Amino acid sequence: KSDLKIRFLLGFPRATVPLANIKTVETYHGKRQSGFGHKLKPSQGQYHISGGGGVAVMRHEGAPLMISSPDPKRLKSALDKACAKIKE
Repeated sequence: KSDLKIRFLLGFPRATVPLANIKTVETYHGKRQSGFGHKLKPSQGQYHISGGGGVAVMRHEGAPLMISSPDPKRLKSALDKACAKIKE
């Protein structure tokens, strides 16, 4: 399938976004959270586990998703390539 699958910690909660529904992907850098930096608000599209960086996934339908990553540029590149491939 051509989906972006998001899993937090031990696989819960989960979110699945069809790649065809992804409009744009942008990297972001925010402030580091205190403590372990865990921030989980799936109802608001936020999946953060550590650090202050990640990607913002803007969708054609649905709310934007904020996904933390230790390497936001690499995640953005992978998502851009996957989205381009399904449009071919």
